[in-house]
Amino acid sequence: MSLGVIGIILGLLVLVGLAYLRVNILVASAASAVVVLLCNGLPLWESISTNYMAGFAAYTQSYFLIFASCALFGKLMEKCGAAKAVAGLICKACSEKYSVYACIIATGLLCYGGVSVFVIVFAVFPIFVECFRRANLPSRLLPGAIAFGPFTWASCFFPGSPAINNIVPADYLGTSLMGGAAVGMISGIVCLAFGLGYLTFEFKRAKAHHEGFVPNQVMLAVMEDQEGGQSDNVSIRDAVLALVDMALLIVLINVFKVDVVLTMVVSCILLFVFFWNKISDKIETVGQGISGSFAAIINTSAVVGFGSVVKMTGGFNAILDWITTLNGNPLLSLGIATGAVCGATGSGSGGISIVMDTLANRYLEMGISPQIIHRISTIASCTFDSLPHNGAIITLLTVCGFTHKEGYLPIFMLTVVTPFVGMLSAIAAAGILG
Repeated sequence: MSLGVIGIILGLLVLVGLAYLRVNILVASAASAVVVLLCNGLPLWESISTNYMAGFAAYTQSYFLIFASCALFGKLMEKCGAAKAVAGLICKACSEKYSVYACIIATGLLCYGGVSVFVIVFAVFPIFVECFRRANLPSRLLPGAIAFGPFTWASCFFPGSPAINNIVPADYLGTSLMGGAAVGMISGIVCLAFGLGYLTFEFKRAKAHHEGFVPNQVMLAVMEDQEGGQSDNVSIRDAVLALVDMALLIVLINVFKVDVVLTMVVSCILLFVFFWNKISDKIETVGQGISGSFAAIINTSAVVGFGSVVKMTGGFNAILDWITTLNGNPLLSLGIATGAVCGATGSGSGGISIVMDTLANRYLEMGISPQIIHRISTIASCTFDSLPHNGAIITLLTVCGFTHKEGYLPIFMLTVVTPFVGMLSAIAAAGILG
């Protein structure tokens, strides 16, 4: 193994370790880039000021409007109570025994409808707390249950999702967001079934060991609010209107092929129309929504900048050459390569941009359908991206009041292992369907 390859591995370990210690991702990505550059014998300042910043700026320029419009949509859904109404309605339609499963489906629907994963985390956390309390389920599983829908099958497996991970391959390959629809549907069902099976196993094991719901301080605060009646009101009208808006969003993007940003703007306008009286400080809300995208795009751009530095090294090319020349199924090598890059950058959306830029043509030249490349790479982008340094994972654990040690293992099982199984099923389905 060459020093360049060792440097990439060390850089990734530094990035994961610093993120685990909650070091700012800008600092962590820059420090990790320095480790990679030193081991590959490349000039530090020139590489940081050109390659790192070029990758950082290019990603921001390409996707800021998408991030901003999605963040605004999510803020409006949050402000008017629509996101909570959708999740709450589904949960109230089920018994306590199945309410957690209903919550998982609800969060997936919200994500598939275009709501940001960050907004979903904040919106459904109180509902999950109440469902876990009523069912007397161990609270350590709660963060993983929240992450399972929006971090995996709802955003990357099922076709038509307006998630960034699904948009980027479409831009590069000229496909639609429905690219590889049959493969996505089959593997999405496998992913969903495997994850629900894992949770059911954990719930039964906890019951056998008499392990019940033990709230932390954050959950206790939420429970106090719920006892006061602040989080228990569900409006069927609000839920239906929100579902109509999300359905229109999906139809405009996938049926009428309307630009994603324009579609999000139309959806935001409809939310204003539907919930005008429920959105106070409307101008301020718009400002909060757009500014809420800043941290997400900057953090993602930072890991893309790190990925840009990695991409320019000889070690990276050696790794890619090794992966893409593996004997066997080229789709497997595509999936592994995509997962590895997304894991290295800590971002599915950032990592898949690098993969499309560096690998898409290689697989097209192999004669693989652009539709299949689209779906396999999108699915693979949500496998190893959910390592401890992922920004959304850090946000989720913070909102739930857990450390990585307390709550990360179920997240790992549901957002790394489970989608990896789904990816293998997607590759098998692609081989059968041709």
